[in-house]
Amino acid sequence: MKQSSMVHSCSMLFRFVVFLISFSTTSTCRSSMLKKPCCKIGLTGGEIQDHYNLKTLDYWNMNDNHINMIKSTHLCRLNHSDNSMQMCVSYHYLRDSINSLNPSLVYKSIKKQRKNIKTYLISNLFEMDCIATKFLVVLLSLWLSCIHAIQTGRFPAILAFGDSILDTGNNNKLMTVSKSNFLPYGRNFPYHIPTGRFGNGRVLSDLVAEGLGIKNLVPAFRSSFLKSSDLPTGVCFASGGSGLDKFTASIQGVIWVQDQLKDFQSYIQKLSQEVGDAAKVKEIIANAVVLISAGNNDIAITFFATRAKKLRYNIETYTDQLIEWKTAFMQNLYNMGARKFAVLGTLPLGCLPGARQLSGDLICLPHVNHGAKIYNQKVANLVVNFRQSLPDGKFVYIDMYNSLLDVIENPSKYGFRTAKPCCCSVMTPIPCLDSGSHVFWDFAHPSEKAYKAVLPNIVSVISNKLA
Repeated sequence: MKQSSMVHSCSMLFRFVVFLISFSTTSTCRSSMLKKPCCKIGLTGGEIQDHYNLKTLDYWNMNDNHINMIKSTHLCRLNHSDNSMQMCVSYHYLRDSINSLNPSLVYKSIKKQRKNIKTYLISNLFEMDCIATKFLVVLLSLWLSCIHAIQTGRFPAILAFGDSILDTGNNNKLMTVSKSNFLPYGRNFPYHIPTGRFGNGRVLSDLVAEGLGIKNLVPAFRSSFLKSSDLPTGVCFASGGSGLDKFTASIQGVIWVQDQLKDFQSYIQKLSQEVGDAAKVKEIIANAVVLISAGNNDIAITFFATRAKKLRYNIETYTDQLIEWKTAFMQNLYNMGARKFAVLGTLPLGCLPGARQLSGDLICLPHVNHGAKIYNQKVANLVVNFRQSLPDGKFVYIDMYNSLLDVIENPSKYGFRTAKPCCCSVMTPIPCLDSGSHVFWDFAHPSEKAYKAVLPNIVSVISNKLA
C-alpha cells in the first residue's frame, strides 16, 4: 500500500474508532456508566504509570497539532493502589480534536509507546466488561499496527550512489577486474547466488533499505534482471571501485560517480513511464533516501596506493579537491529533484585487511587512517553547509569510520572471532567455513554480519533526521 493511501486509511480507521467510542459511551455501556464514569480498559504495569504525567497525559505522544486524546484528570483516572490505568474517553471532548486531524501527521503519533499500548490492550481484552469496548480495542490495535506500517514505510524509495559498499551488481557487464559475480562471493546470499555484490551476502544498501521498511534487496540499475516494478522503490547506481576522482574509476574500468548521474537521469525517464504521473515521480524522488558512499577508493587507492596524485597534491589539498567534486555531485542530484541525503564517510581505510597486510597484519596503517579522518571531517562540514544553504533539503552525515573501527578493535563484543578476512586475500587464500565469525569478507569489504552490527545507528540517524 502506498504511503499516502495508507495514511488516509489509518485516518479513516481512527475516525471509526472514535465513532465507536461515542457509541460505547452513550448506549451499549449506559448501564455500566451508572456505576462508573466510562467503560474500563485495564492497563496494568507500573512502568506505564511511571512514564506518563496524567495531568497532560502525553500517553499517545501527541501535541496540540495532533489529537488531544486525553488532557485532564477528569478524563482519565489512575487507581494508585493497584497501578492500573483506566482510560476514560469522552467523545464530545474528542470530537473537536478529530475534526482538525491532519492525516499526514498521524504516523508521528505513536513511537516507543506503540508496542506497550498494544500489548496491554490485548492482554486485558477478556477482562473488559463491555462488548463494544472489546471490539473497540481490537480496532485500536489494528490502528496501532497501521501506524507502525506508516512509520517504517515513510520513505518510498532508496537511491544508492558511489562504490562497492553499496554496489549490488552494476559492474557485472563491464570489462573490469572489479567484479564479484562469481563464487565464493554471494555464498550467504539467498540461494547462494553471486549477484555482483562485494560480500558474502547482502551489502549495506540492501540492509539500509530493509531497516527503513522499503524493501529487502536493492536491484542494480544496470542489471539485466531489473523489473520495471522495482523502479518506484529505488535502485542502486553504485559501482565497485569507483570514486569522485575520474582517475579512480578509469584505472579500474568502472562507472565514475559523476557518470552515475547519467544512469539516474535514465532512471527518472523509466520511472516516469512506469508511474505515468509526473507529480508522482517528483514526489518519489524528493522523498527517497539518497545514500552516497564515495571517497574510499580515491584515498585508499588513488592517493595512497599510486603515485599519480602525490606529485600534485598532499592529503589536505587532495581531500579539498574531493570535496569540491562531491559538492558538485550532490548539487546535481539536488537539481534533479533529490532532497533527502544520507552521506557516508569512509571506512577506517588503514584498518582494512588489504592495508594491514602491508604491516604483516600487525597494526592499522596510521597515515592512511589519518587521511580518511581528514576527508571525513570535511564531508561532515559539507553536510552542514548544504543543510544551511538548502533549507528545503535534508542532509545527514553517517559516521562509518568510528562505528566500524569499534567492531574491528572489539570483534568479540559484536559476536566475531577475528577481524581477519574470511576470503579472497593473501591472508586467506582458501575461504573460511564460517563467515559469521569474521568482521571482513575479503581484503576490503565487511561481511554482511559486520554491516548489520553498525546498521542500527545508521537507520536511526536516517529515520530521525530525514523523515
